[in-house]
Amino acid sequence: MIEPMTVGDQGAIIARIGPLVDSHHHLWDLDANRYPWLQDKVFDNAHFGDYAAIRRNYRASDYLSDLGAVQLLASVHVEAHWRGFIDSAGETAWLDREASEQNVPSAIVGYADLTDPNLEVTLDEHMRSPRFRGVRMMTKRQRAPSGAELLSDPAFCRGLGIVHERGLSFDLQAPPSIMAAAADLADAFPDPSIILTHAGLPLDRSAAGVALWRHGIAALSERANVTAKLSGLPMTDWHWDVESLRPFVEHLLACFGADRVMFGSNFPVDSLFSSFPKLVAGYGQIVGERGDAAIDAVFRTTAARVYRLDLSSPISEAGK
Repeated sequence: MIEPMTVGDQGAIIARIGPLVDSHHHLWDLDANRYPWLQDKVFDNAHFGDYAAIRRNYRASDYLSDLGAVQLLASVHVEAHWRGFIDSAGETAWLDREASEQNVPSAIVGYADLTDPNLEVTLDEHMRSPRFRGVRMMTKRQRAPSGAELLSDPAFCRGLGIVHERGLSFDLQAPPSIMAAAADLADAFPDPSIILTHAGLPLDRSAAGVALWRHGIAALSERANVTAKLSGLPMTDWHWDVESLRPFVEHLLACFGADRVMFGSNFPVDSLFSSFPKLVAGYGQIVGERGDAAIDAVFRTTAARVYRLDLSSPISEAGK
């Protein structure tokens, strides 16, 4: 029987991993900016449960404090539903100012509606920032088209082409129910860098739900232009431990290979279920069983390649 991870184990695993890249985190300042999902309507049915604990300012200094013993080379900020998706480039401008003070984030993935006829204008505004690397647009929307229908919508496909023409990546939210449509999208656009967020969100832990997720991950991994984030699994397993994570982490690695998988903390959302060091050590214990080359890829080089990061100047060092 495998014993639960101890504090000492965490320290050893974190030391073995060394300085890492966090490919997916969020920041927000509720005093200065608007985030309706944090300040106005609270979602009772959010897949991450009661999130009262993160309905507070979470700026770069808070994120750096949460690292604990973890050393950070670079970080990628992913849009946080700024102003209910209105004036999304304003979030990028704010993050630039935040980075000028704390050196976090290193890169920015902002929101843009790919179906918008004026998409080019929005991207122009985002790209004023030298940190801007790509776009995330949720596939589940309050208006049609949504879900799988969105991924085949002509306006959406036109927008993805524009994103590609500008050398930007696309962070794709594709739960198991729409992974087949996501694979078709990757076939239709073989050149853009498509990044599957949160390991495909395996929320349904029934036998049928897990089988659907496993099949979808295998299909997506056959598309060379798709990479995957090892992130967000605690949102699907609120009381996780290493052994409950294992089947999902191992399948992701077996299908994509370590050189197409990247670690993301999903902080502060995943702080609802874990400390930062525990999260890193939990993923790291499983990844480390594949050797140091796998650790290097998942915790550094995949994200650096996909998001074009400079790793020459670490953001933080342990104990600082």
